[in-house]
Amino acid sequence: MGINGRLTNKNLERKIKDMEVGEEGFAVPWALGFNEYKIPYLNVEFSIGKSPYGSRSMPIKRIGRGLADYDINLEFDYFGGAYKWDTSSEPFEGVIGVNPDSIVMLNYNSQISDKDRYPKTYEIRQKLTEAINKEDYELASKLRDEINKTDEPLK
Repeated sequence: MGINGRLTNKNLERKIKDMEVGEEGFAVPWALGFNEYKIPYLNVEFSIGKSPYGSRSMPIKRIGRGLADYDINLEFDYFGGAYKWDTSSEPFEGVIGVNPDSIVMLNYNSQISDKDRYPKTYEIRQKLTEAINKEDYELASKLRDEINKTDEPLK
């Protein structure tokens, strides 16, 4: 018994982290996770393919040399429908074999509006900003306390 042939880079699965700048490919959707604020995290240890195949259907593009320089299109066909993600306080927490150093936060803050990020406290936050701008710190303190009583507290 034995192995015939040689294992080369051409035989190995490539990982997201191995992508070149400008390269496009497809990964499994569970390579991406979201925290409770809908901020995306990517596990760059997942394999990447040149074309969609089976579960590997999420389009991804490397847009820079940084650890988190990826564009991901969330509108893709996943077995005839849309893939649905859960949110978690710690995406990938408790997943066996996940190296925490392989998880990168993708900076999409500019693309997520405050109204989407804080649906329950958006209006109170606007009032808080106005109170601070008017130097009404008593009102600002009350508004801050009101926000912190919700599940969307100030950080």
